[in-house]
Amino acid sequence: MATLLHQRLSDAAKAGDIDELYVVLQEDSYILEAIDQNPFTNTPLHVAANAGQACFVEEITNLKPSFVTKLNLSGYSPLHFAAANGHVEIVKQLLKIDSCLGQLQGREKRTPLHCAAMAGSIEALDELIFNCNNSLRKKTIQKETALHLALKHGQLETAKALLRWIEELKMESLLSWTDQEGNTVLHLATSLRQHQIVKMLCSGFKVRRAAKVNARNNDGLTALDLDESMRHPDEPLEVQNISNILHKAGSIRACDVKINKLFPSPPAKQTRLAIHRHQRILHFFNFKVREDTSLEVRNTLMVILVLIATVTFDVGINPLGGSWQDDIAEDETDLSPKNREESN
Repeated sequence: MATLLHQRLSDAAKAGDIDELYVVLQEDSYILEAIDQNPFTNTPLHVAANAGQACFVEEITNLKPSFVTKLNLSGYSPLHFAAANGHVEIVKQLLKIDSCLGQLQGREKRTPLHCAAMAGSIEALDELIFNCNNSLRKKTIQKETALHLALKHGQLETAKALLRWIEELKMESLLSWTDQEGNTVLHLATSLRQHQIVKMLCSGFKVRRAAKVNARNNDGLTALDLDESMRHPDEPLEVQNISNILHKAGSIRACDVKINKLFPSPPAKQTRLAIHRHQRILHFFNFKVREDTSLEVRNTLMVILVLIATVTFDVGINPLGGSWQDDIAEDETDLSPKNREESN
């Protein structure tokens, strides 16, 4: 009897039949309570959210609000289902109950935003980020962000939408986050030959810097390394242009990164910023000693200027934490005891 009632309730949720819901409740007034006692189960709310039955969703959440956080045996909440299927109205309804549902982690620590990104449900994704933008920072157990997942599942337009949100919310630091294999989104976009995403990641100094065009994954490869290994002469011209995009953004091969660290380029001529700072210092000390200035004040000023000149000269000769010092420290940590003996 109980199994039959549960089936009737599930069918009612799938069809959005609110009248049948109350018929079942009249036959067993504790049926919703019994379902709620199960830690992992497919509730009528799961069924209605998956089927896109907005009116039934509103009715059942009014009767049993605790269903909104319930995970089913597959590890997903009703909001995960609504987001993955693009049922925007239901997404809105559930987020009105609790906007923090957007950060609810289910199977493999996936959030509703992860599911929307994987399925390409852009409208649901927009609603989730608008109500809970911190969900952009959530990562799966494979260390994937929503942007990682959108690229891995071939959701190009969804990836573009995510990049627009990231720029709007000034969360560019997310672009340098790596997954379990150490891949940034630039690594993924390059290896998957998504030239439009590569172009977006390499456009503008702020975005390019955040994307870290020369980051290396767990295999020690930069985006340019991946491009060279994936390049094919039969590719469309725009895909072949990934190489040019990366070069213009300053991307180099991993082996060249190491060479640049060992043999840094000589100091270039002073930048505008350095010149500006120098001028500010000169302006600061551009004072005139008047005839009525006491001898004690004059001597004090002279001592200060000599000290500043001495410190400036010493820093110029021995730069603090220069690139050579960093490289020497790295080389020393890489030496095994045996190698240290040999080197000595």
